[in-house]
Amino acid sequence: MWSSANRHTARLMDRGAQRFKIRTATSREEVDQLYAQLKDIGAVIVSKPKLYPEYSPYYYAVFFKDIEGIKYEIVYDKPDGVRL
Repeated sequence: MWSSANRHTARLMDRGAQRFKIRTATSREEVDQLYAQLKDIGAVIVSKPKLYPEYSPYYYAVFFKDIEGIKYEIVYDKPDGVRL
C-alpha cells in the first residue's frame, strides 16, 4: 500500500523532478560529516561537498543517488559561521 508521501513522490517523478533536498544542514561541517556517512554506507556520490555559486553565494551541498537512481541533496545555504 502506498503512503501519501510515496504518492506525492510518484507525482513529482511523473512531472520530471530531478532531485530532492532531503535535509538542510546546520553548517558546512555537518554537510561534510553526512557526506562521510553516505560514503560509509556505500551511497552513490554524484558530487562531493562543494560550493555551488550558480545557486547562491553560500550554497554548499553534497549530491547523491538512491538505489533507484533518484538524486538527493543535503545543503547548507548561509554565510560561514551562521548556524541554522
